[in-house]
Amino acid sequence: MSVFPRPPYPSAPPPSGITLGRAWFLFGVAGFTKDQIRVLTGASKRDVEDAVFCTRCTQGDRLEAISASPATVLHVMRSLGLTAPQHLGRHRVPDRGKLRRLLRDTFVAGTVSWAVVDVLPLPADLATDATVDAETEPAALGGNGGRAIASGNIAWSGVAASVQPRIRLHRSFDERSHSYLGYVLTLRGTVDGAERVFSVAIGEGAEEKLAFRVGDTVSGEAVPVADPRLETAEFYKASKLKLTARADAQNTPPPWHGEPPTLAVYRERGHRRLDARTFESKCSSCIRGCRMPVEMIVDHWNPSGSTKYRTETFCYGPKSCPFYKPGPTRKVPGRNGMSYEEEDWIDDEAVAHRGPDE
Repeated sequence: MSVFPRPPYPSAPPPSGITLGRAWFLFGVAGFTKDQIRVLTGASKRDVEDAVFCTRCTQGDRLEAISASPATVLHVMRSLGLTAPQHLGRHRVPDRGKLRRLLRDTFVAGTVSWAVVDVLPLPADLATDATVDAETEPAALGGNGGRAIASGNIAWSGVAASVQPRIRLHRSFDERSHSYLGYVLTLRGTVDGAERVFSVAIGEGAEEKLAFRVGDTVSGEAVPVADPRLETAEFYKASKLKLTARADAQNTPPPWHGEPPTLAVYRERGHRRLDARTFESKCSSCIRGCRMPVEMIVDHWNPSGSTKYRTETFCYGPKSCPFYKPGPTRKVPGRNGMSYEEEDWIDDEAVAHRGPDE
């Protein structure tokens, strides 16, 4: 069933369906969903998943952050000749949502042709470091998603001490958004021949397939993250994942140690800020806790030169959890020395749809 009526294409849909360039434009810039991209391109679900994965994970997930910025969306729109002063927000700071809606509407109406999209300049890392190959296993299922595995794949194995969501938080003064990327396994075991505690990022498909939980014995291969500022895991691009032993014992929560929910459930539940010391002492093994890397764009007109990074801890658990402590409010830097304080009502609103024990 179509997500929306098939638009009147200026030219016939391309026979190859989806390419990295089209995935980058449709998903990363215009903000179409993957189901909508399937309708627009006629590509299979697997091909769309592979192409979108590559655009999200090229160069250590940098492309996702770049393509999500208002400055990048505005740049593409200028390349297409679609921008005008009325498309900008107050004080001429671009409104990403407004720009993306305009771009989607324009494309669906047939004003922008595939030929124009295909000649858009791509980010250098996308153009040179990623390819789509439908014959390879998508990275979300433990393969490489059609991309060449970086040299130096590292073998690891260990017992899972925690399985938590891998979510990245994007901040820009009083605005925030999330990227739901998969899960992070923290393990006690051996990595590259050394015994220690380490963490590995895996895709949502891998967790859905193997259902990792605390106490499981797991093995695989992975690559050191390219940019530690954008990850809380030490390794990512996991491959050859194996569940070698399933844990039998179940604990009495809190903390919760069962199979983690899907990313859609995390998104639907919403989170509250969690005191960092409480996270370390009480919640580091809980499936409802999450340490997020935070990317803060201080100046939209100079995103690459004004971006700051940090980590923040959050709770997706029930509001009645006896371990919960919010900790101090969080402040976000802005232009010209300004600062935004995220007050308590933000958290209250995010979880208002849930009861005390949900």
